[in-house]
Amino acid sequence: MGALGQAEKQPPATTAMKAVVDQVEADWVDGRWANTEVGPFLASTILTPRVRVDKGIAIKVGDKAQATVCFNTELLGYNAAWTGGFLNMKANRYGLTSWPDPKGDMIFVNGNAVGWAHGSDWNDPRANRRGPLPRHWAKYRGLYRHGKRVALHYTVGDATILESPWAGEVGGQPFLSRTLEIGAAGKSLSSLVASDPKMTATLVDSTTAKLTDDSKAIWVRALGQGATLSVSGKRIYLNIAPGKAKRLAKVLICNSEKGLNKVTARHSAIESPARFTKGGPGIWQLLKTKGIVGKPRDAFAVDTIRLPFDNPWKALLFTSGHDFLEDQSALVATVHGDVWRVTGIDDKLESITWTRFATGLFQPLGLKVVNNRGYVIGRDQITR
Repeated sequence: MGALGQAEKQPPATTAMKAVVDQVEADWVDGRWANTEVGPFLASTILTPRVRVDKGIAIKVGDKAQATVCFNTELLGYNAAWTGGFLNMKANRYGLTSWPDPKGDMIFVNGNAVGWAHGSDWNDPRANRRGPLPRHWAKYRGLYRHGKRVALHYTVGDATILESPWAGEVGGQPFLSRTLEIGAAGKSLSSLVASDPKMTATLVDSTTAKLTDDSKAIWVRALGQGATLSVSGKRIYLNIAPGKAKRLAKVLICNSEKGLNKVTARHSAIESPARFTKGGPGIWQLLKTKGIVGKPRDAFAVDTIRLPFDNPWKALLFTSGHDFLEDQSALVATVHGDVWRVTGIDDKLESITWTRFATGLFQPLGLKVVNNRGYVIGRDQITR
């Protein structure tokens, strides 16, 4: 499957007019990646204020994307959370060689700390602090997208966890939340909620705690059966009691006690994040292009299908792999994290429909259809 370049009315890139020997690094600086609507999340290496998150997922939370949280798929915890923006995308080589960093004001920065304890052990067991936690400790299983919502799926010990972060406002008071469905667990579980080396952690009661200094406060409340809080050093932890059945828990995070009480009054109900594991509303409109049927030449013909360069999300289309489904439609991956489904590939190519099927993947470098399912290999994992 071939592809035409940018629309004819657009001039070719400066780099394309230079011989390779004459090209310099400045020829490959392009800021369009910063203008792309990437969707509800982006998997990437992320440069948070204290540490680099090698395998992070920046998730937009709130109906108006009021905040962003960075989840670490290796340590299964939140490295950081912030308000006021998403990510600063870099222009070097179209953003592919320089990692993004948070755009906005930090709420908390946990750093590369283990997200869940193994029993009572919070020490990082990994050699050189690289790679995932041991499987018997915890294991990332993937995520689900449902409209704007994201549900994270992982295991901690013998317990299966579904978790969905979110944000909102009550009377002008912003807040963050974590909603969890915890499977049967033979032992108690503990998760890091928030920490700050410059703040003091105080346990107010069994379900309320705070981090404070002279200029800032982080108030936390735990809701749900068997859910409590504890503090140690500069950290606040969520604790879940053992149980033989699934349970729901919620963590609310706010910047004042008064605000936390208001948020609790309005958002004490706990709905299972399992509802986000089913198909949800689409968020991308269909796009149309046309193709050119090639003329046979020396026993071969090359058909050319035009890519939807002119798209409303300003998505970049550096294709990195494609394959075909049983219905003769195609899946096309791009290195900036998208997978497109392409239909209308027939003997005329007069109406090609492009659907932005998936977004936010970590630089897909290949795509393969197996048993009529698409698999993408990225810089972090193989994604189905």
